Amino acid sequence: MNTTPVGNELYNSNTIGKWNDGTAKTVTTFDDRFPQPFKNGKGFEMHASGNPRLKLEGNGIATLEADAGHGRVYIDSVNYKAITEYDLRFNDENIDNHTNQTQSRHQAGDPPENRFGGVSHMIDRKTKTCGTKLEKYHNVHIDGPEASLPKPIAVGQWIKVRNTDIPDEAAKTISIKMEIDFGSGYEKVLEHKFTGLETYMVDETTFKKISYTWWRVNCTKTGSISLRNIRQTAL
Repeated sequence: MNTTPVGNELYNSNTIGKWNDGTAKTVTTFDDRFPQPFKNGKGFEMHASGNPRLKLEGNGIATLEADAGHGRVYIDSVNYKAITEYDLRFNDENIDNHTNQTQSRHQAGDPPENRFGGVSHMIDRKTKTCGTKLEKYHNVHIDGPEASLPKPIAVGQWIKVRNTDIPDEAAKTISIKMEIDFGSGYEKVLEHKFTGLETYMVDETTFKKISYTWWRVNCTKTGSISLRNIRQTAL
């Protein structure tokens, strides 16, 4: 069945993030309606290259736009062992691919073991592939597999994405499942288990203290994706 288990809702872009409250604005730093992020304040902030901005329409849709680079929006939701769901639309041909990264402490300070980059879920509309990897810390990765998408994704088409991440602190593993609904129900597009991980990558106490989730665009010139109905639920 294509249902999401009932659990503790960590974030909801409408009921918690207030993306549908009629507020239309462009954010280039952080959403000042909430406490400064990275304290589980449920707001968001912008990072990385390409002068990223998040354009809130006020109706539940937010557009992540960036110039050449790797523009990101970070949502301040503490997460560990969770399902992350969202609607995604590629708005033009300029986006090479899109990444959703969970269980991230990317902006935390040194040592490197304190700033786990997160669990990466990539969707590439042009090459019709998806993939996963772990970021041990900034730009140092443990590569996972890539897989072909069963259906193409058109510019302007809304799809639903569901990423399930299950770390196991005792076993030192993280299990990943990526699913996409192209319009007729969720289909599993990739599943993988990372094994033999270092303790800091699966330490529940650390991630439940401070962690966050981010969305990224990779582009060589100005482009954007739109997001709506983000919902993150603890397992």
